[in-house]
Amino acid sequence: MTQLSIIIPVYNEVDNLNPLVKRIASSLKSTLFRKSYEIVFVDDSSTDGTTALINKLKSAYPIRLYVRKEKGLSSALVFGLKKAKGDAMVVMDADLSHPPELIPSMIRLSKSNGLVIASRFVKGGGVRSWTFDRKMISFIARLLARPLTKVRDPVSGFFLVRKKDIEGIILEPRSWKILLEIICKSKSKRMAELPYVFFNREKGASKLDSKEFLNYFRHIIALWLGK
Repeated sequence: MTQLSIIIPVYNEVDNLNPLVKRIASSLKSTLFRKSYEIVFVDDSSTDGTTALINKLKSAYPIRLYVRKEKGLSSALVFGLKKAKGDAMVVMDADLSHPPELIPSMIRLSKSNGLVIASRFVKGGGVRSWTFDRKMISFIARLLARPLTKVRDPVSGFFLVRKKDIEGIILEPRSWKILLEIICKSKSKRMAELPYVFFNREKGASKLDSKEFLNYFRHIIALWLGK
């Protein structure tokens, strides 16, 4: 029985996958989930060998791979959440900016909280090597979300949600940040933030651009209006 699903959207992340999968497996080795987890990769038709490498890793790790023709981080996450078999679902990035070693602590907190958010902006959290522009984008994104939630890091891309708390809910994210919509629509209002330090990716290219931020602004407006 699968109890934990780790959902990871990927597009051209071949350099990061080996260490990522090994760190996930190592972090869960001493937990009750060591034999009851799955890694769900949603690949938007990578062109750098990502797909082939994931297929190779499937022989050694509990991996399921879905390859899509369309592209888009938010739609990949919604797709992965629907396909996940676990009662608890962790969403994280493939670029090693999210430390898998935090997952056991997220699982422990989830016993009394429907949503556990790995947060950069609570005591003990932080960011490393961000440019001024990146800091401003993050600040504005969090500022826009304040009317909707008291969560300090509502645009985190690293979180755990219980399947039962989003079953039957229609998620329609218009931007790369799906967490804020889950916060607003989740059946459980019990949430916890767990500090972590965010490091920029070392390999591969970031998918964040001005178009994605504009989509986030549109998403915020839709949530303000309750749509």
